[in-house]
Amino acid sequence: MSFDSTHLTQLLQNKVAEYHLPGAVVGVWQDGVYAEAAAGVSNVNTQERMTPSTAFITGSVTKVWTTTLLMTLVDEGLLDLDTPVMHYAPDIRFGADVAVARSLTLRNLVNHTSGVDCSDLFVNSREYPDGVNDYIDPISRLGKITEPDYCASYNNIGWIVLELVMRRVTGRNFHDLLLDRVIRPLGLSRTVVSLAEAVLHRLSVGSYPLPTIGAHESTPQLLFPSAWSPAGTTLMTTVADTVRFLRMHLDGGQIPSGPRLLSVASSAAMQTPTSFAPTGNDSGFGLGWQFSRGPGEMVVHHGGTSLGGRTHAIVSPADNVVFVCHVNSSDNDVIHRDILSYLLVNGVNPLASNYSVREDKVDVRPFTGTYRRCGLTVDIEESGDGFQVTSTRQLSDRQGVVIPDREVVKAGRAVPSSSNSLLTVPSRADQIPRLITFHELESSGFDIMFSGLRVLRRVSPSV
Repeated sequence: MSFDSTHLTQLLQNKVAEYHLPGAVVGVWQDGVYAEAAAGVSNVNTQERMTPSTAFITGSVTKVWTTTLLMTLVDEGLLDLDTPVMHYAPDIRFGADVAVARSLTLRNLVNHTSGVDCSDLFVNSREYPDGVNDYIDPISRLGKITEPDYCASYNNIGWIVLELVMRRVTGRNFHDLLLDRVIRPLGLSRTVVSLAEAVLHRLSVGSYPLPTIGAHESTPQLLFPSAWSPAGTTLMTTVADTVRFLRMHLDGGQIPSGPRLLSVASSAAMQTPTSFAPTGNDSGFGLGWQFSRGPGEMVVHHGGTSLGGRTHAIVSPADNVVFVCHVNSSDNDVIHRDILSYLLVNGVNPLASNYSVREDKVDVRPFTGTYRRCGLTVDIEESGDGFQVTSTRQLSDRQGVVIPDREVVKAGRAVPSSSNSLLTVPSRADQIPRLITFHELESSGFDIMFSGLRVLRRVSPSV
């Protein structure tokens, strides 16, 4: 579609009002045309206006930046994706299973196939950069959620391991390497890795919705613990800077009107599917990037969660478009979905809800039970014509993270979508139905639950 900043601003303002959100900012480039827009406020405490130049915490979109950095080291022959982690860092044992730890490669880290059960683990850690070392001992005692390469199951801690490897090889930390190898070569003036730099300009502050429609309260903590920096806690940027970064990926590693940052081979490798969700081959990960395909041409994308915020970045080669949008409200993807529905003609919209509710009866027994992964327990109980799904964050696995009390335990409804899947029922207009799939049916029920890109294992009734 054709668009400009005026039309994009009107669309964004309408969507912010429709979904009762504090604010949002978006940037789009397509066929040589760049447009940006902002709406609402950047901070519910100060009511400061959101502008196109307002910076935001990009969350796990950082993983694409970190992988880009990694691939510059691969291009120079300093690292190899298929060499075991312990070859580069013999003191870093990722998981309690020694044989598995010795086999895990850099590829397992950046396509989320290590199988180590630590997806969202926060340990008591110092500030970055020293805090990264505080993970070395705890991760050596971690169990497995799956065997390596079983499927893609999102794992933040793999990116801390990757940082430790890059430090061992280069003698420099992630912040310094990212600045020298990615941010400065791209000519990005508003992309920073410290809060001290970010507060010199406008910065979006996250918030959480209150029970009253349209009301939000500010996050009680701005950043996740900084030791998670390579996974996505301290990188702050703008839509203009992010679009320039995304255009480099759209152009096969070539900086717009500049030199090459990545080789053609490395850029292509990042966007080539290498691991898959248990649901099949239509989604999973390349290297750093997520991918989605069918119906429509494949797109690469990544979401990012900050405390009280959501960001999405997408590259659709079939549409010759890149997109980034940030909303300063938690658990909110609907505005990203709606704008993408206008932009993507050929590429698949990864946030679209192309799922149906099953009308006939299904056996509820295989679904019900308790499932767990590091940081989260999910209880599924039969309720009326569907299920009650209760998610409880395990605070012992989330040291240093402060969220509102009502965010610790969240309950909602789900209904059958197929014989091995449930579809969540949104409780607010700004939520998207989510598909929860179940796998490995045993006598007492499904052993595996797949939700939020992550594997959970049944713990009760036991399999």
